[in-house]
Amino acid sequence: MTASPADRDRDCGCGRDYYYCYGSRYSSRCCGCGRGGRGGRGGRGGRGGRGASRASDVAQVKRRPRQFSDAQRASIDALQALVDARAAPMCVLAKGKANLFLDGAPIVYGGAVSAVVGDPQLADPVIVVDHANAVVGWGTYNPHSMYRVRVLEMAWEVEVVPATGERKTSAVRCDVSAIVARRVREAFELRRDVLNVDKTNDKTTTYRLVNAEGDRLSGACVDVYRDCETRVCYATVSSSSAWTQRYQSEIVRALGVEAHVDVVVWRVDEKMLALETGTAKWKASGRTEDGDPEEAAADADADANADADADADADAAPAAASLDEYATKVFDAKTGAPTTLPAGAPLVVLEHGVAYEVDLALGHKTGFYVDQRENRLLTRAWAAGKRKVLDVCTYTGGFAINAALAGATEVVGVDSSQPALDIATRNAKRNGVSSNCWFVKAEAFKHLERLIENGEAGTYDVIVLDPPKLAPSAKSLARALPKYVGLNKRAMTLLKSGGLLLTCSCSGAVTQNGLLADVVVAAAASAGVTVTALGAPRGAGADQPLDPGYPEGNYLTVLAYRVG
Repeated sequence: MTASPADRDRDCGCGRDYYYCYGSRYSSRCCGCGRGGRGGRGGRGGRGGRGASRASDVAQVKRRPRQFSDAQRASIDALQALVDARAAPMCVLAKGKANLFLDGAPIVYGGAVSAVVGDPQLADPVIVVDHANAVVGWGTYNPHSMYRVRVLEMAWEVEVVPATGERKTSAVRCDVSAIVARRVREAFELRRDVLNVDKTNDKTTTYRLVNAEGDRLSGACVDVYRDCETRVCYATVSSSSAWTQRYQSEIVRALGVEAHVDVVVWRVDEKMLALETGTAKWKASGRTEDGDPEEAAADADADANADADADADADAAPAAASLDEYATKVFDAKTGAPTTLPAGAPLVVLEHGVAYEVDLALGHKTGFYVDQRENRLLTRAWAAGKRKVLDVCTYTGGFAINAALAGATEVVGVDSSQPALDIATRNAKRNGVSSNCWFVKAEAFKHLERLIENGEAGTYDVIVLDPPKLAPSAKSLARALPKYVGLNKRAMTLLKSGGLLLTCSCSGAVTQNGLLADVVVAAAASAGVTVTALGAPRGAGADQPLDPGYPEGNYLTVLAYRVG
């Protein structure tokens, strides 16, 4: 049973908005302020309006009710009217789950859903309501995925359509196209006005434009690459959700109109799309991002376990038809028409004045690891005047080239992917550091072992470790952590006393559990050295914002240490 407008405006005397009052939203109790509702029993911390306890004070801080403007209340009421009339498909949350989303969580997992009203199909819009049918927000539905609803807007954000002569009451517009355009515009304005990474910045012409949940477009990441020769602005979309596939044309149009992009390269995460669309299970391709077949096999095993969990969480829904969108596609962002990437000269972008060749169609992720931009700059500062620098898992040479530009006399980048190393070699030449920067094709662990066996222990000034995702899921941590320890131990053995180590993990399970620092401590003990942390943990740059309601979006940890 839903609350009346009068109930929603009522409070317990504490002055806080009663609607969305946490805990017991439509009862006589408030949110834990310690005061009872007028005429009712007290909430946490007291009875009948007595003062709050210390525990209640903490609860207030953690779960402070939201205050709404008149316009926001109008949006809530209009969307609630749609729910009360059962005029749209709905996803009903289990009791006690609404607070997660009122606090900002953007994804409704299958386990939080108690019922689905109506017959929504793959990627259809649905309204999310709590167990009492009070509106929370709306998003896109997926019966096949553990990500049952990706929330696009909260109830107080939806656009209200005013009443007209034909319609006596106001209504709301749950328009995916409109919300995509608004989110892209807001994302672009953030980068332009705050981060200064739009077309006016000639020192950095690549950046992340949309960081999935961080920019409130769950299931999509968009990186911008402006060619420093032609000035053509490319955007590479990494799509990992059914709804982004369905609304592909709307996203392409928004990038062209709102972010002034010229060409959109649409790439998909095949593994995620297979799960999202209910199609055949993803099969390991035989290589990971660093090209190691053994790692690929291990990752496939870990992913199989994760997939089993997802299957157990999902409803027994019939398999969806394939969206047939797995191939990379290229669009003219202004017209939406299919096009092709220009042949001939490679795309070259700038990052802090350093030139990089980027392969938008075949390169890892979206073609380049934009998340390490600020950390590459740190390496440039560290390497100034140093002799020996080692960049492990160099990909296309980002850390190595920055070290060479700083004047390091012997810089070596190591990677197991020959295509990546070919680009790295061209990048070194393009930046004029071919004489002091070169690259070796090798598997990371074996190469470090070989250097130690060859008597190079204690000879390196700076080492960067930026391995691929060794822990693709929480279930794979037990397998991955010894590998992280082994890499770091070998790097510490190679560093001279006072040498500098920059160690990274892009495994979300490692970052979210704060395990990389523990890895370093264990590696130092095993190597018989002491380490000193240099500053706080680092991560991706400011162009990759995080949703505080979705800590799972934080995947990158970068730690800096002095060894010995």
